[in-house]
Amino acid sequence: MDELYRSIGIMMHSAQAIERNLSIIIYIDEILSVFKNNEEVPKEIYSYNHERADELFEWMSGATMGEIINRARKTPSMNRQLVSSLERVLNYRNYVAHRLFKEKAFLAGGKTTQIELNSLKKRAEEELKFSNKLNDALLEIIGRLRKEYERIA
Repeated sequence: MDELYRSIGIMMHSAQAIERNLSIIIYIDEILSVFKNNEEVPKEIYSYNHERADELFEWMSGATMGEIINRARKTPSMNRQLVSSLERVLNYRNYVAHRLFKEKAFLAGGKTTQIELNSLKKRAEEELKFSNKLNDALLEIIGRLRKEYERIA
């Protein structure tokens, strides 16, 4: 049972990292959105756009993961495959957070089999591997965007 809780806890931590990194991508993309064709923009426009991005980032700090993913759909650095991967992480995270402990009586003291525990643990570990790969992809995007930001801003 401890191994299951450990796997689920690590997967939930990974989902939180994904949510944070996604917010960073949206934030930097919003800042860079003012630059069309790498043209210079007046400082006032850049400053105004940066303030809007700051407000967006503040909003995302209190938004749900689903709301942030919906906002990511409009973000140039995100494609359908990445959004689909984000939705998979969200769906599993929501299952764990909202249904797993309700549906599985053994977690509240009921009986269960070792086979069921192993199956749940294996699923959590698979989702963790998937989440880690997705997070690596998001970190690559952040690195690319930061370089672009340093170059343009």
